[in-house]
Amino acid sequence: MAASGILVIGAGELGSAVLEALVSHPQRRGAKISVMLRPESIKNKPETAAAVRALGADIEPCDFQDQSVEALAKVFARYHTVVVCVGFGMPDGTQLRLARAALAAGVAKFVPWQFGCDYEAIGRGSVMKLFDEQLDVRDLLRQQDKTDWLIASTGLFTSFLFLPSFGVVDAPAGVLRALGSWDNRITLTMPRDVGRMTAEALFVPPAGNIVHIAGDTMSYKQIADMMEELCPSRAWRRELWDLEALHKRLESSPDDINLKYQIMFGAGKGVGWDKESTLNVQRGLEMTNVRQYIAEHPGVFQRSPTCTKTLLTPAYLPSLRSVR
Repeated sequence: MAASGILVIGAGELGSAVLEALVSHPQRRGAKISVMLRPESIKNKPETAAAVRALGADIEPCDFQDQSVEALAKVFARYHTVVVCVGFGMPDGTQLRLARAALAAGVAKFVPWQFGCDYEAIGRGSVMKLFDEQLDVRDLLRQQDKTDWLIASTGLFTSFLFLPSFGVVDAPAGVLRALGSWDNRITLTMPRDVGRMTAEALFVPPAGNIVHIAGDTMSYKQIADMMEELCPSRAWRRELWDLEALHKRLESSPDDINLKYQIMFGAGKGVGWDKESTLNVQRGLEMTNVRQYIAEHPGVFQRSPTCTKTLLTPAYLPSLRSVR
């Protein structure tokens, strides 16, 4: 039987967004869509499986963490396209194993879990070991010509910007920070927009294998200025965490993943790009920018609920146009 349909691996925040966008895309034309879930997840999180089925997708039970390349390839071989939506917290080597399985299966199209930074702009030898593995995946894909592939550099999930552990917008402490430099830029995209553009690029393929998308690209100074503008009643304090200080902290806490991300986003390479160069702008597809995100999630101010009044005025509550 000829391979057909799309297999999405994982149904977390990213996988769910990709699935929803795939099933609703106008160019789908009846393409069968399945989601690979670990049997343990199906058993322990029945609501996840129910949500997948409610969207009209099938479930492919498979423990992708433990299966060999050969075993995964047998499953992948039944599908035309494989989209990997699992990665954060996965064991070392997971992304290479999934890529090797896709190539061994001979799938027509493969989308690796490379949603995030522009790893080639960052280069090898960074504090993030996973980033070198991501480059290994790209090398593997370029060394063959049978399987087409797509990589979407999407920047940081917008919600992460407001996590106190990330350090840039620490609302509970009333602190606004820059990583590396106030002029460093960061690209931010919501998962639902990552899903929309992944579906768009699959059903209406772009030229080339690598695309960039962006909901917004802002410098740390622009982010701090915006937060002070939207919540002027708050006594915000600004801090600069320079790279030297961050590296010294990492020496004392070498396994601190938050510190490693702060160093990566403080280096200013491969983490921010012009919106004008993105696939979404090229195709005239609107995405959610940071102001729009705050309007939808006024809780980012946490201890300053009065600030939300500022957001709910017409100036800060833009209409969100649907995509196609």
